[in-house]
Amino acid sequence: MEIDSYKYWDIVELWGRELLEHEIITSRRLAVGVIKEGLRFQSTNPKWLKSTEEFLSYPYVGYSARPGEEPVVLKSEVLEHLLSVASDKSEASKLILQNEVVTKYDFKSWLVRTGQSFPEFWFLDKKKEKV
Repeated sequence: MEIDSYKYWDIVELWGRELLEHEIITSRRLAVGVIKEGLRFQSTNPKWLKSTEEFLSYPYVGYSARPGEEPVVLKSEVLEHLLSVASDKSEASKLILQNEVVTKYDFKSWLVRTGQSFPEFWFLDKKKEKV
């Protein structure tokens, strides 16, 4: 079964376990990715919104770390928190970041752009593993 997207904390736990690093390090790596390197985590997927009324329940902002790229949609609280985590002023909060999602395509694009290897938890070819 192909997994199309993961939540922030799922990646922190799975990738951190794979790299044998503490969740503080992994969560900061992801925060830096969002704030400085263009990793596209989103609080909501604009394609899923039925109307502008869905934006009325919470303040959202559009954010792009890289000029010319389409912005991601984040809750303002999430953006503020990620800025703090990326600048090493606080640790990532499971409560604040519980619903942020990244697609496999966006995660892979960020890994390629930043020269990182693909984590096995998401990119290992299960068919080759069985052979």
